[in-house]
Amino acid sequence: MIILWGTMWILSGWNTYNYDIENYVAYYYRSFDGISLLNLADPGFNFINKTFNYFDISFETYHIMVYGILLTFIFYHIWKKSHKPILIVTLYIFTAYFGDVIQFRNFIACIFLYCGLFALISPKSKYPRLTFIIFNLLASSIHISFVFYFVFLLGDLKIKPWIIIAGSIALSVFGHSFLSYMSNMSYIAENAFLSDRAEGYLESSSYWSVIICSCQYLIHYFVCARFVSKNKCQGIDSERFMKINTWLASLIIATSINMTFFRLFRNLLLFSSIYIVNGYAKKINASNTIILTMYFLIMSIFHFWRGSVYDNVNLIFTNNLLW
Repeated sequence: MIILWGTMWILSGWNTYNYDIENYVAYYYRSFDGISLLNLADPGFNFINKTFNYFDISFETYHIMVYGILLTFIFYHIWKKSHKPILIVTLYIFTAYFGDVIQFRNFIACIFLYCGLFALISPKSKYPRLTFIIFNLLASSIHISFVFYFVFLLGDLKIKPWIIIAGSIALSVFGHSFLSYMSNMSYIAENAFLSDRAEGYLESSSYWSVIICSCQYLIHYFVCARFVSKNKCQGIDSERFMKINTWLASLIIATSINMTFFRLFRNLLLFSSIYIVNGYAKKINASNTIILTMYFLIMSIFHFWRGSVYDNVNLIFTNNLLW
C-alpha cells in the first residue's frame, strides 16, 4: 500500500504538465487579484489557493502537498472500509485515478463529497442528511457542479427505481434532441454569440455518447444491486446506498449537454467500488468473479475512452519534477 501511495503521489503531485494544469497555475497566482468568475463560483477553491499563496508557497509545492493530503485521505478510508484494499486501489487506478490527476479542483471537492456520502450511508450517523448537506456545500464551494449531488437527498421519496432510471435516460436523449433543435433555430443560428455557445455545449456530446453513458450506468446499477443490495454489506445502510446509486441516473441528463459532466458519474466509482468488492468478498464464486472482472474492465475502458484522459496519461508519465 505504501509503494502504491508513493507512486501515485509522485505521478500526480509532482506532475508538471497536463491539459488542465496551466489553468490551475493561473488561478493560483491570481487568487489575490480581486473578484473573478472563479472567486464567485468556487469560493472554497479560491480560499485554499489564497491560504497557500499567503505563505508564499510556490504552486509546485502547493500541488505536491495537496495531492499528498488527498491521497492519504483516500488510502486511509480504503484501508479502513475495504476488505480488499489493494484490489480497490488497483481498480481505482484504472477507473478514475488519471482523471483525478488532471482535474485537480474536482479531486479536492470529491474528498468532501466522500465524507458526506460515508455519513449518509452509515447506520451510526446521528444526522446523516445534515452531515451530507454540510460536506456537499463545502464540495460545491470548490467545484460548483457538485450542487447536482444534492439530488441524493431525494432518496426518501417513494418512487420506484425503474421509473427514476427510465425517466432519466429518456430525458437524456430528449435533452440532446431539444438542444440540437434549439441550436438550429433561426434566432440562435443568426446570433454569433448564442450559436458559438450552443456549438460549444453540443460538440462533445452526441446520441452515441449519451447512450454509452446510459449503458455504463445500467451496468453499474446492476453490479451494485447484485453485490451490495443482495449481500447486505455490514456497516452501511444498503437501502440508502442503493437509493444514492438510483438517483445517480438523473445526473446522466447533464451529459446530453456536455460530456464534461460525465465526471459526475465517475466521481462515485471509488465510493461504490469499496462496497461492491466488500459484497463480493462475502460470496466469492466463479460467476461473481466473472461479473466483477467484466464490470471493472468495462469501467476502465470507459475511463480511457475519453480522449482527454487517454492523451493526458502520456503527459503524466513524461512531465514530472523528478525526471
